[in-house]
Amino acid sequence: MTLEDEKANKGALIATPMKRFYLAVPIEHEKEILRKISGIGTVQSTRVPITEEDASAEVFMKLLRLHSKMNVISLEAKGKEQKVDYAEEATNSYQIRSFVDQIETKLDESIKNIEKIETEINNLRVVEERLGFLNMYGLRIDEIGNFKYIFVKAGFLNNALLPKLSAYLLGTSVIYVTKPGRPRESFVLITGLNEDQSLLETALKLLNFEEFAFPQDLSPESKVALEEVKHRILFKEKEIQDLKEDLSKIKEKFDFFEPYVSNALKIEEAKGFIARTEKKSLIYGWIPSEKIELLKTQIEEVVPTERIYLKFEDPNPEDKVPVQLKSKGILGSFEIFTYLQGVPNYFEISQTPIYTILYMLMFGMMFGDMGGGTIFIILGFLLTRLRKGLFVFSSSATRKLECLALLH
Repeated sequence: MTLEDEKANKGALIATPMKRFYLAVPIEHEKEILRKISGIGTVQSTRVPITEEDASAEVFMKLLRLHSKMNVISLEAKGKEQKVDYAEEATNSYQIRSFVDQIETKLDESIKNIEKIETEINNLRVVEERLGFLNMYGLRIDEIGNFKYIFVKAGFLNNALLPKLSAYLLGTSVIYVTKPGRPRESFVLITGLNEDQSLLETALKLLNFEEFAFPQDLSPESKVALEEVKHRILFKEKEIQDLKEDLSKIKEKFDFFEPYVSNALKIEEAKGFIARTEKKSLIYGWIPSEKIELLKTQIEEVVPTERIYLKFEDPNPEDKVPVQLKSKGILGSFEIFTYLQGVPNYFEISQTPIYTILYMLMFGMMFGDMGGGTIFIILGFLLTRLRKGLFVFSSSATRKLECLALLH
């Protein structure tokens, strides 16, 4: 019985049995073979010395940047869903990179413009709020400012600081009136002789007074100015909507390319783990024992058997073997505690069964009351009703939470 056979009989205490493989195929079939291997999903390539210069690093970085840009678009695009047929678009790496080069500048400018317009809208909403108070109290914009002998200021001040304002103004010509303003703040109208303005401004700065200021091109009549600002906000919001609709079209095109990009990323990354001779591509890595026949079948679909060199070996104790834990059922829910402590060595036993027993015992001793137990049972039952995940948790993560809650 081999080492792998012995390990396979130990159940959940050990990791998934792995085999080292050596594969040599004709270099012209390299890309297709890599696509087949990446499709298996659990094969891990290992880096070997590169015998020839290769440009795959540059291609990989280009596609990685594309993937990053695509994520940005997914976050920013909020336009209407549109169905467009891109079936005639070429999907090789050159075509994808050309597409990125064409839209990269446009994408960056669109996102920058959206951020700029959103800032302008926020500023206009501040002006809109202030104009609303001027209109409410029958004031005009041109009644606020510096005049020949006096000044007039308007703004918001925290109610708790009003007594301090009165103290600062003792012995000056400055007077003020207050009206209801925002929650916990008053609308304050202040006037006085110009000779006392400097002293007042120092006091207002200490009191965090929010002074009103308005764009120069607004109508002096507050009611008319308020309508002008509302119109400007609507215009700005339409600009953003148009930009986001343009982004949604770009995003849809990216959605078409995305599967090809993801696959290309895997292939280009895998090329960094391949050695090449003049006629052969040499691939070296690890595969679960249960996937060996699948690997053979996938490779033989591309290359005739007589042109393939494929060899499997058991791992040695000094090898750094990738670890795939295979706990199922209740044990699978407690596997997270094993990962929190660090993935065990391939030749070590998994701590998951031990953590499962200890966790239930310790938690039972700490929270043994019936009330807490009832709450966890109810929580676990509710989680069993969720099939699409909870909040940001995936369905598999939710199932683990469900088991943990019921076990409490």
